This record gives sequence, structure tokens and C-alpha cells, in this order.
Amino acid sequence: MKQLVVIQNNQIVVSSKDIADHFGKQHKDVLENIHNILAAENSATKFYQETTYQNRGKDYKEYLMNRDGFSLLAMGFTGKKALQWKLKYIEAFNEMEETLKQGYLEEPVNTNELNCKTYKGVPVITIGDFAEIVKRNRTSILWHLKDKGLPYQLLEKEEVTAYKNENNIPMHSAISKLIVFTESTAYKLTCIMYNNVDPINLEIAKYFNRQPVATVKSVVAIEEKIGIDYDSVKEYIEEMETNISLMRGMVKHLTEFKRTREEHKYQMKLIREIGCNIFDSTGDLEKVVNTCIQ
Repeated sequence: MKQLVVIQNNQIVVSSKDIADHFGKQHKDVLENIHNILAAENSATKFYQETTYQNRGKDYKEYLMNRDGFSLLAMGFTGKKALQWKLKYIEAFNEMEETLKQGYLEEPVNTNELNCKTYKGVPVITIGDFAEIVKRNRTSILWHLKDKGLPYQLLEKEEVTAYKNENNIPMHSAISKLIVFTESTAYKLTCIMYNNVDPINLEIAKYFNRQPVATVKSVVAIEEKIGIDYDSVKEYIEEMETNISLMRGMVKHLTEFKRTREEHKYQMKLIREIGCNIFDSTGDLEKVVNTCIQ
């Protein structure tokens, strides 16, 4: 899946064209919305950068915008689908900001080139590649690595250069710091992040060009005792985890940026909506669990 946000000139930005595609709007209408914002507030110009993209050999106008520019634009988008995309973009901004803060920036993962890398001859996987396989964000994976004390290696400077040479990665790549870990850590992470790990272990095995490891039992003992099938509650748990992660990021960023009064009100509105989503997800999960244990 294409990354929702990208790094350009040391800023995290998103394009008006991508926003139009994801929110189901005509790009010309999104451009008009941006023009209205710029006409109404001169100070908003620092949030938007006019540029072009190519389509069938022709150049077309678009805007790149930072988090604040996106927030101003997205205020006018309503509906359930719009809210879902707002949350996805907020999570993408939060994840990239945290990644930049930690210094673990990787190039976007090309799923067609998802193959085993090595460092000093040892097969390893990066957080970016692992995130693509398990469909979790990189910040969450880094947290689990640190929280559980799992072994990993932070590559810097000459080590990154050696890694690039060993894996034929272009030297102009933006990677400056990199976290890698071995196959053993990858399997342990799947046990921690998932209960039914067989499908994920199969993908990990493919990455490392090995046969899948033996079936791993659920790491949540209480589920084994009461016989809850993880697949039946997986989507509810993942939805709650996503919303809780979003809530944590939104609250954290509440005091990190200066905003207008309207932007602060919009931020709080999103926090309230995320809280309602968590409450609803909890009720849905309870119903499914009660059904499973009857």
C-alpha cells in the first residue's frame, strides 16, 4: 500500500491529489477548497506548497501540505468514510513524526522487492519490512521490541553504509539510522502481537526463505482456558488497538503544536470521536466474547 504521507524538504507532507482520491472527491474541488483557505487566511500559505504532477505526459497542478494544512482542509470533510480517512492520516502523521524523532527513517517499502536482507552475513529484517508483512505500524513494533526486551540492532553511520553496500541499496537513499533484527526476534514478535500466528509465521518464513516454524500456541492463556477463537475477535481487538494508538498520539500532540482556536476545537472533536469509537468497539467485543463463551 502506498504511504499516506512522505518526507519532502524535511517536512512530512501529503498531496491534494491523494487526499481527493482517498476521500472520494474531485481533485478540482479539493483545489478550490485550498484556494478558499488561502484567500481567507494569509498565514495559511506556510502550510501549502504549490507543485505539479504528471498524467499522460501533461502537468497538472496540485498542493503538498503539512499536518496543519491537512487539518484545515479536512475540517470540511464529513461522514463516516471521511472520519475513517482522517484517522488514517492522523495515524500516518503521528507514526512518521515519531519515526523522524527516533531517527529510524526508512525508504517506503516496495512489496515487489520484499526480500531477505543481511547484515554482516546474518539474515535480518528491518522494521519497515516487518511492518509490511504483519500490517502493523512501525512505532507499535518498536514499542514491543523495547517493552519485551527483544534483541535488535540499531545501525548508524558507517554501519548503515555497510548495510547498504551488502544489500545493494543506492547510496543516495535517505536512510540514516536503521533497526534490524533476526528471524528469531521476528517470530517472537508475531507471538506477542498476534495470538493465531500461523499465517504470519508463514510469511516470515517466506521472507527468510525457510520452511514455516512449528505451530505456536496462543500466548494469552485465559483464551485457551475458555476456548475463545482469536479469529472471531481479531478484528475487534485490532480496531481497539488502532483507536487507542490514535488516541495516544492525538493527546500527545495536543500540547506539542501551536494552533488556532478553531484548530484546537477540531483536535478535541477528533479526540472525542476516537473515544466514542473505543467505547463502541468495547461493546462490540463484549458481545462477541459473550457469544463465544456461552
